[in-house]
Amino acid sequence: MSILHQIVEFLLTSRRPLNAKSKFSELKLGVWRLIIADDSGFKLPGVQSKGEVMTVLLPLFRRAFGDMYTVYPSLFYLIIVTHLWRATEESMSLYFSNRLMFLVS
Repeated sequence: MSILHQIVEFLLTSRRPLNAKSKFSELKLGVWRLIIADDSGFKLPGVQSKGEVMTVLLPLFRRAFGDMYTVYPSLFYLIIVTHLWRATEESMSLYFSNRLMFLVS
């Protein structure tokens, strides 16, 4: 498996194989369909091991987020805040539901 394929598999859990004999996998991203080669010889430049993936990808993510920030800074902050809210909303709801149950009982 290529490193890029493993990263996509890690980030998106909705990956499903087309069929058992196929050399490709299909990934649905909203209205888009992404087809990934399973036996790809593609390697990220400069990556020798799995531990080096973050050192290679971190500058790429930083550049992507920097580009998003330069296009529309206030929308970038709004997206960050909404993602943080989505990440904590369920745990806060569970905590306050638990507290309410203790008060009722």
